[in-house]
Amino acid sequence: MIKKILLFLLLLFYLPNYAQSDCFQNAEGDYWPFHEQERKFHVSGSEFVISYSKDSLALNGKFYFQRTKQHKNGKIEHDYFRKSRGVVYQYNQTAKKETIVMPSNLKKGETWETLEGHFKYKIKGLKANLETPYCDFDQLLEIEVVDLNNKIKSQYFYKKGIGLVGKNVDQHPYSFIAPDEKVKQKEYTAIGCENIKDEVDQKKCTNSKIVEFLLSNLENPTPEVHGKVIYSISIDEKGKVDQVSVVGNTGASKKQVKSGLKTLKKLPQFIPAHSGEKPVRVILNLPLSF
Repeated sequence: MIKKILLFLLLLFYLPNYAQSDCFQNAEGDYWPFHEQERKFHVSGSEFVISYSKDSLALNGKFYFQRTKQHKNGKIEHDYFRKSRGVVYQYNQTAKKETIVMPSNLKKGETWETLEGHFKYKIKGLKANLETPYCDFDQLLEIEVVDLNNKIKSQYFYKKGIGLVGKNVDQHPYSFIAPDEKVKQKEYTAIGCENIKDEVDQKKCTNSKIVEFLLSNLENPTPEVHGKVIYSISIDEKGKVDQVSVVGNTGASKKQVKSGLKTLKKLPQFIPAHSGEKPVRVILNLPLSF
């Protein structure tokens, strides 16, 4: 029986259960400040930086601040926003019209749509919580945006004086703000790899240990069926696998999916990930091909 393991581990997000001391606790002001200071965000497998122009630009007879979003790969995007009587507007360059992205009446349950009718907005609350790899935020403004074309729901979280601090897609973490002060992160490590000094080599060692375990333990109950399953694996603060779920399946049989779940739950204990000096829970995605 041939068993295939596609890709190595893709570490997505650290999910700590404590707050760092540099998480903008003393920030004050609006939920949408036009800050000139660059803010770095982490997104699955990459990162980007956003900032606003110092001077406003005239577009279609009104003045907007330019927001620059620079991705790690060099791609740059520009969007345009203005605020009037507490309402934040975004200018659509294609339609040459503006739409409301944040109303002045910040009340739970408030809803509105874009002029083109492609997106629907709803204020979900003003006391939302959000855990990121660095910070444990509370008292956030949460706005849900539904793409009416594909029904994907995105949740945006805003903190007074800072603005956007995180985004979820269908309740799953997507991007989050990095604190001003860098906190040293250390990934989970397989036992037997902890004495390797180089971080890249240590990660390769951990991946190899996991692959060896899967090759020795993963069964393929329906070898005539070929497909790929993406599993979400949670490793807790003690290094134990405490949750395994399926986040994607292309063509695999139910028996293959079940076999993967059963095997991944038996992964040996790891040395836990750390954020600073604290052990933290991590979530990673692992694709398996049968």
